[in-house]
Amino acid sequence: MSVFPHTGLPSGSGNHRPVPAATAATEPPVSRLRRLLHESGAVVEELSLPSLHRRVVQAAVRLVPLRRAALAVLSPDGVVLQLLQQEDDPDLVASVALDSAVSATLTELLQPLAPRAVSRLGPERASGLPEPWSAGFAATPVHHRSSVLAVLLVLEPADGLSTEDEDLLLSLSATAGTAIENARLYEEARRRQEWLQEAADLSGGTMPVTTEDEAVELIAHSVHRLADAELVAAWVPGGQGLRLAVGLGDRAADLASLELTVDDQLIHEVSARPRGRHLDATPGCGSGWLAAVAALDIGPVMLMPVLGGSRLRGLLLVGRHVGRPGFVDVDLDMVESFAGHVTMALDLIRARAAQERLTQLEDRERIARDLHDHVASLLLATGVKVQASVGLSRDSRVHHRLHEVLQDIDVILHRLRSSIFPVDPPAALDEARFAAG
Repeated sequence: MSVFPHTGLPSGSGNHRPVPAATAATEPPVSRLRRLLHESGAVVEELSLPSLHRRVVQAAVRLVPLRRAALAVLSPDGVVLQLLQQEDDPDLVASVALDSAVSATLTELLQPLAPRAVSRLGPERASGLPEPWSAGFAATPVHHRSSVLAVLLVLEPADGLSTEDEDLLLSLSATAGTAIENARLYEEARRRQEWLQEAADLSGGTMPVTTEDEAVELIAHSVHRLADAELVAAWVPGGQGLRLAVGLGDRAADLASLELTVDDQLIHEVSARPRGRHLDATPGCGSGWLAAVAALDIGPVMLMPVLGGSRLRGLLLVGRHVGRPGFVDVDLDMVESFAGHVTMALDLIRARAAQERLTQLEDRERIARDLHDHVASLLLATGVKVQASVGLSRDSRVHHRLHEVLQDIDVILHRLRSSIFPVDPPAALDEARFAAG
């Protein structure tokens, strides 16, 4: 077990209990500063985002005599993605399931809060939140420079927060903001590397697909593995709309009867913007088929069109369970880049197949020409021999029969030329040349 420099305190996360109010009131400032250094060091050392979020909540209750603490994790545009709350066991921090209404209320309350300050929200403003936060709370943004990454929510002790308590929370929030930003960058770099490696493996000339359906299915399997999702479904054009090509994950079989039409408003919007979009699937989202997806306990979703030129080759849906963190623009970027790599590889495979077919047709054309020349030469030689034989007989009937044979040979030669080498090139050869570029 490591020891944080100059504190003499072990850096393990489960060795310190919350500081009692009586202890905090009498604890010397130097001791509280050492505790702050220890907790800040433990926060900065953490690179796993889920563990780091929990560690910030634990650090808050170990620094200040709080009745309860929680961390609201925000998206880049300030929307609450997740609420992590301290449970009765101070070392246990769990994610609280938030429906869309509660998430919207909490987002509206937290977005105006100013960094580097402790703000208080009374019960009249927090009434729409779950217990115990509906009775009011104090909050301070966890920020990195000018970006607010999360908000620390606390229930103050009975006698309120002292100036020293607020200073400790503000210091923790500043340290946590830097740590969260570093962990986000680390996690983003790691995930991008995984996506790029997967795309390189699939598009390195050994991708085991030859059709568009197989490519869309391959994309779905890879996204299910890399996107930390509970549900992935892919639809491809079929009949009068889109048919389910593959469904992976929880209750994916329930999507088999779901019919999608290309003129659906949501599908039309997604197809019109190649980057796709992320949103929450809810029963009242306005799209019948997406509401059916929401009935499978799916909340945050990504919708990504798989395009080939201007044509829709497929539609990809990626979903997570209700209460899990939502998708952000970075997730869209990675899925879009990966799908682009795979479709480009598929285009290359199709071009190679067309080139091989063109080569085969050209070989057949050359062989046909050689055979034609050979057969025509034999017929012409036969005609010359027959014509030479006419003078060997004085019988008029033999002459007549030999002239008929010569006419038949002329007809055969004419038909041979017109059937093997028509004026226009063969349609199959034209198609192959067009496909091969």
